Amino acid sequence: MGGVRIIVVDDNHKNAEMLCRCLRKLATKPIICKDGDGCLAEVADGNVAVIFIEVFMLGISGFDVLKSIRQKYDPIELPVIMLTDRKDDAILAKGFCLGANEFVYKPIDCLVSIARIYHQLRALEMHKKSLEKSNREIINLMRATYNYEINNSLSVAFAELHLAQMDNDSATLTRVSNALGKIRVVIREIEKSQVSDLQETGYLLEESA
Repeated sequence: MGGVRIIVVDDNHKNAEMLCRCLRKLATKPIICKDGDGCLAEVADGNVAVIFIEVFMLGISGFDVLKSIRQKYDPIELPVIMLTDRKDDAILAKGFCLGANEFVYKPIDCLVSIARIYHQLRALEMHKKSLEKSNREIINLMRATYNYEINNSLSVAFAELHLAQMDNDSATLTRVSNALGKIRVVIREIEKSQVSDLQETGYLLEESA
């Protein structure tokens, strides 16, 4: 887990450092942010695996930070674990409604915190594998469809071309031209889909490398 970026957001540096001591046992280098703005800046830089956020902070609250994160990332894409010392069902309900993945109560229990991280990272890994499998299946289906369309149009074109050459039939030559035009359209669609697939699944390929 050495390459995993974990952010701890807490305006109480002592509490943040206590949690970071637990996280360093995982050979990670957690980043401490003293406020929500600092956290959102780190998230904007990308490559964040898990975020711990104190619910009640000066300035932007933990819930406000969570709402901003969820505007861009789903819970499965970027897990957020809320920190609080208040065992209040209303707080839990609000957090989960806003998209929190987990809650950890203070004082921090290292074993619980580490277990929460492993659970979220495992879920993220399974999600990425599922996406990769789904994308591969879609690409294979598209290839099969395009191959059929191309081969079918080519067969028609060559057959019509042979007849046109034998009969010097201009109408048949027009049909051949139309068939070749369909092939050109299909090839263009393949080129566009390949670029799109590479853009959408590039991060998956990097993860599996």
